[in-house]
Amino acid sequence: MDEKHIADLEIRCITCGDTKFEFKEDYSWIKCARCGREYPGGKDELLELNQENIDNAIDENKEDILKAAQKDLKDMLKKSFKGNDFLKFK
Repeated sequence: MDEKHIADLEIRCITCGDTKFEFKEDYSWIKCARCGREYPGGKDELLELNQENIDNAIDENKEDILKAAQKDLKDMLKKSFKGNDFLKFK
């Protein structure tokens, strides 16, 4: 899928709104670099708190995301069946 759709979505600190974090390598603990708020639940907690932002980004970009997913699926199928004389993709 296009990286641009992923880049449109920024996970933010619930306290200060910043997007820079310190974290353990496995994302089991996250801390806001600006205000110091800790998220001991790690990425799951931060994603849950940002669910409204995630839903809004999906709603705003759903047509583009769907088209990109369809294109990716078609490309994967073409690659999988390359050389097969019985299946043709348009």
